Amino acid sequence: MPFQFKSEEVHCIMKACENHTFSGPKPACLANLTQRLTLSAKEFRDLVRYLKSVAMAGIHNGTVGCGLAYRQYLMSSYNAMRALDICNTVKMESLPSR
Repeated sequence: MPFQFKSEEVHCIMKACENHTFSGPKPACLANLTQRLTLSAKEFRDLVRYLKSVAMAGIHNGTVGCGLAYRQYLMSSYNAMRALDICNTVKMESLPSR
């Protein structure tokens, strides 16, 4: 079951995957997401796990920050949470209606 994204949703997801403090590797599916606008179930799961880690790293680092660094932590968390919201919406839309 492929998950279909719109181009503006992909743009938001890609923005969340840049300029953050999480040091883990990016999912390999990001390279193809901008071209295909679809993800397999496994790729979708990997993306959601990555975005959760990005959001949590920003929240963790932002609790002790101040000034510009604090603002960057909050912005990266905000972008990751927006991307997670998009993923949740895409997942709910892909479920068969009863």
